[in-house]
Amino acid sequence: MSDEQEKQILHELKKMNAKLDEMSNKNQGLSTPVKIIALFIGFTVLGPLCAYLFEAVSELF
Repeated sequence: MSDEQEKQILHELKKMNAKLDEMSNKNQGLSTPVKIIALFIGFTVLGPLCAYLFEAVSELF
C-alpha cells in the first residue's frame, strides 16, 4: 500500500473514532430534573395504585 492510501485510511479511522466517542458521550442517562419528575410520578401515581391493588387483593382472602 502506498503512503497516500495509508494516510487516507488513518484519516478515515480517526473520523470514525471521533464519531464513536461523540455517540458514547451522548448516552449519559437521565438528567437530575427528569429523575425528580419520575420520583414524583412514582409517589403520586404508582404508590396509591399499588395500595389500591393490595387492598383489593386482601379483601379477596
